[in-house]
Amino acid sequence: MVKDIENKKDDSLEIVFSKKKPRFSNISFAEVMAREQKFWDNFNKKYYYLRDTVINQIKKLYLISFSNQNSLNMNMSRAKYMEQLKVIYLNGILNRERLIPEFNFDRGDSIQNMFTYYYYIKLSNLKENSDAKTLLRNNFIKVKEDIQESYKSITNKEGDWLENSLVFYNFLLEIEKLEKNELLFNEIELMKEDIRGKVKKEILNSSGIIKNNNYIKYLDILSQEDQIKNINKLLENTKNLIRLLKKDDNIDSKANLSLSLLLYKNNYIVESDKIFYNIDYFINYNEKYNELDLEEVYLYLINIQYRGLI
Repeated sequence: MVKDIENKKDDSLEIVFSKKKPRFSNISFAEVMAREQKFWDNFNKKYYYLRDTVINQIKKLYLISFSNQNSLNMNMSRAKYMEQLKVIYLNGILNRERLIPEFNFDRGDSIQNMFTYYYYIKLSNLKENSDAKTLLRNNFIKVKEDIQESYKSITNKEGDWLENSLVFYNFLLEIEKLEKNELLFNEIELMKEDIRGKVKKEILNSSGIIKNNNYIKYLDILSQEDQIKNINKLLENTKNLIRLLKKDDNIDSKANLSLSLLLYKNNYIVESDKIFYNIDYFINYNEKYNELDLEEVYLYLINIQYRGLI
């Protein structure tokens, strides 16, 4: 029922409910408090191996996604909607026993529909559930239309087309795993090749090296040869006193978390661990680093997930 709890200037607490008129169970306030305290004590014990700053961020994500566990809020902007999808996926990683929330696959926007399909598949895979594949097969004509419209939007470089390319490419990989996908198979290969070429042209310089560290995560789309070449260059850039990527003499947490993930996926396990645990130390012990944003939490937890810790 509780969406957020805020400390007020007069030391009181303001409780924000997920519904305007919540219906309370017929139990005492003391019992409610006792249950809440027990829940959060167990929550802390469950993630005892994570740092306090990360646990606090997970708690925020848990509260946000828990208040929307039965459905996705349709009355929000494209950016906010996609952010909410990511939050719900993170909560799925942390609470695999929870049911998959209700998804709406007709946002009237092919890119948003594509994101919805993708995260629905990822949640289903987490829970070893085949519902996503069944849904896609049963709605193949609609899915095909959304794929074609998303592809058109990306090739026209509309909106945040690089981020859309990354999700779209990974979504196509999932579609390839479906049975009876012959109607799309040839098109998928052409789309992947075209998007790979456009992303490569956008993020690499004439020497085949990424133009800046913000593009690390998009290396996933490129060929193995391009990835290895850039991995070697990026590792050279970590040969400094703190053994991390830096930007204007500051540590770039997102770039380092992205690099750690890229290294792990390419079987550079030792190098990945060094980067990850160095940035982990920085995130959790630097006094100036008070709070993680959603993308940092996402990259952090995916790194932990790859290591089998959650």
